[in-house]
Amino acid sequence: MPAAAQTVTSCDRWEARAENLAEPWEEMSRTFANGAVRIAVIDVIEPAAGALHLLILSPPYSELGERQCRMNQRGRERICGYSLR
Repeated sequence: MPAAAQTVTSCDRWEARAENLAEPWEEMSRTFANGAVRIAVIDVIEPAAGALHLLILSPPYSELGERQCRMNQRGRERICGYSLR
């Protein structure tokens, strides 16, 4: 099977809403770089073949001290996430 393209977008999409954070949170997110970087699993449930996305919070920080937020998705069209196989 060929590798799918990856797309990194800002978190201004509906998939990035807090209600989509996969649970249990302790198992579905990790921090790196002494807490400066957090990666969390997002589960939007449908489409079942691509319901999982990765949310990445990382530097650089804004003037208010907020980290940038990015979503990693499969495909160039930003339609689909990942599935567990």
